[in-house]
Amino acid sequence: MKPDDTEELLAFRREQSGKKNIESKSNPFCEEMCEEMQITEEDVRRLDSNDSFVLKSKKEYFRVLIKAKKLMYDEAIPKNVKQHYMKFVNQAIQKIKRGWGLVDINNAMVRKSYLGLKKFVKYKKKAPTTTERGSFDENSPLLAVDAEAHKKLVNIYKNKREYQIFEKELYQENRGYYHMIPKKDRAAAKKIGEEMLNEELAKYGLKLEELFAEPDSNFQNATYCCNIDNENNDWNLQVILDKNQLNGEDEGQYCPLGVVALHELGHIKQTMPGISKAEFETKIGVELAPTIDLIVRQDEIYKRIHGIDMAQMVNYPQNLVLDGREVSLGAFANRFRQIKERYGYDSYEDVLLTKEAQSYICLLEKNMGMTNRAMRGGRSFAER
Repeated sequence: MKPDDTEELLAFRREQSGKKNIESKSNPFCEEMCEEMQITEEDVRRLDSNDSFVLKSKKEYFRVLIKAKKLMYDEAIPKNVKQHYMKFVNQAIQKIKRGWGLVDINNAMVRKSYLGLKKFVKYKKKAPTTTERGSFDENSPLLAVDAEAHKKLVNIYKNKREYQIFEKELYQENRGYYHMIPKKDRAAAKKIGEEMLNEELAKYGLKLEELFAEPDSNFQNATYCCNIDNENNDWNLQVILDKNQLNGEDEGQYCPLGVVALHELGHIKQTMPGISKAEFETKIGVELAPTIDLIVRQDEIYKRIHGIDMAQMVNYPQNLVLDGREVSLGAFANRFRQIKERYGYDSYEDVLLTKEAQSYICLLEKNMGMTNRAMRGGRSFAER
């Protein structure tokens, strides 16, 4: 941000250090800001050194706070809605008064609150959780819950070639995880997949029927889209799922739609609010945690159907092929499940930040692969 932004707010200019100050000029906006927010010009002046604000300008930020405060007197707006947004407004103003600067808009949850406040000011009411079915905006409880962990993961990931190779091979060049559940187990697998999905949604007060958009005739797969050009020009993310698609069934296997849906919702959770479409489409590391989650869930479903202990390894028809070496899907699923349980994390974004998970990935890429032949004692996929 340019230094001029704060000068405009204070309605005066200062020359470089050691030079005579220029007198303040009258500025209605500055007076309104100080009156509505009950702060002084000196409070605003202290914001000069703050460089964490990444949105359009400080002036926009203050206008949003002022408009929000004025809306608190609107009797048409429900009291609980006012309380929800005033919490952020009051915190933002207190930071200014105490000389702590602006809120940290680089933090995922803070940015989510601010963008939600902007929408509240725009529509003069609490914006709906979704602008349309399958759409996730700043008011969605799922958005960005894992964004801070994902941001840390990407910072590590971008400097480690083995992580980038691992993700590419895991997601783009392997489809073994579509061959973990045989087609004849479809009914039982579908039920368990739906249970897993509903259990996750219940944590956030969401219902399945409210969540996913249906594909058009030209769309035959599950995907995750970013949309910032809808009719209201509001930022949001979209998930489209084809309920009629039977993942892997053409090859005799089955991947429940509930598990595919959880994979896509993993993308919602890892995304920073307000991210640009260009940045979203070029992000690295986005498939790592959601794909690991899918593999572990597929393994769990198969074991629940066939009464196999979660600690036991299953030898599936296909292995992961990483750098030309075969890695048992059953061993892979067990290892990541164990790490997650050991640390008590809810998300594989957090799991992947552990040294144990990072060492395992390096081992898979740099050292020996684990073939089915080497893994003695595992339950065969064909054993019932």
